Amino acid sequence: MRGAMIGALLLGACQQQAELKVQPGKEIGGLKVGTVPKTVQKGDGRETSTEIPIALQGRWGTVAADCSTDTGNPDGLLDIRTSRLLLHHAEAQLRLARFRSPTALEADFAYVGEDRSWTQTESITLDGDTLYRKNAALQIAVRYERCPEARDAR
Repeated sequence: MRGAMIGALLLGACQQQAELKVQPGKEIGGLKVGTVPKTVQKGDGRETSTEIPIALQGRWGTVAADCSTDTGNPDGLLDIRTSRLLLHHAEAQLRLARFRSPTALEADFAYVGEDRSWTQTESITLDGDTLYRKNAALQIAVRYERCPEARDAR
């Protein structure tokens, strides 16, 4: 009996997740399906994912010149992909993102770079064309502007 109940719950959860993927226009956490990551799961009452929302993806610079390989400082460039952060000296693989709002998340990343590896939790918040990335442990925040070519492509 108990096994049948657990099986029914798991089947219901799988059907609910499949339903989220195929209903265009359905809202999850204030975002419409198609703009939220594919692998949405419920955890601690918040939506979680192993993908970064499209709105946060793209190239970002601490100043506009960082976006250019000719004039910029590569240390100031951040390239956010579906599940990775690419920085000049390191690459971070997203482990799990927890959504705080449609344009803000807290995420666990596994970093590799400069002959070492580490994990850290960061928050990433979008405000127009400005992105804030904050290291949770050190409470250090970095402000980025969307690179002009990325802004024009939107």
